[in-house]
Amino acid sequence: MRLAGALLIVLTGGLAGCATLQHAASRHGVALTEASWQVLHAVDFSQTVTIARQPGRYHEDGIPTRWIIGEHPGEGAVEACWAGLALLHLAVTRYLAVRADRGRPWRWALYGWEALTLGDSAVAVARNASIGLQPFGPHRR
Repeated sequence: MRLAGALLIVLTGGLAGCATLQHAASRHGVALTEASWQVLHAVDFSQTVTIARQPGRYHEDGIPTRWIIGEHPGEGAVEACWAGLALLHLAVTRYLAVRADRGRPWRWALYGWEALTLGDSAVAVARNASIGLQPFGPHRR
């Protein structure tokens, strides 16, 4: 039930954020990259839930995630961390998108933010898949 609540909060926040990004994003093309990051983030979340469910088999190795939730996190810690990161990413993207009209440095900051975070999430998901992490793996026994 906690998982459903966390996902509802993230999705609700994401939908509201998409509406606020629409105007600035249409000029800077970030709505699609933000949506892509949120999808990759959701897949990474589902893989990290598997880590929480199978602590004897997997451990969190991502930096800084390991520092925040530990090597063997509980599902609640994963849910809270991933919900917070989703909202933080959306807020930073919105902040940069609104300021991107002010000049080249803000535009480059926006594009750099999107490229770096998309790349990082894609690598994390691919790495997780390469070691056999399946989305929402089996529950603890």
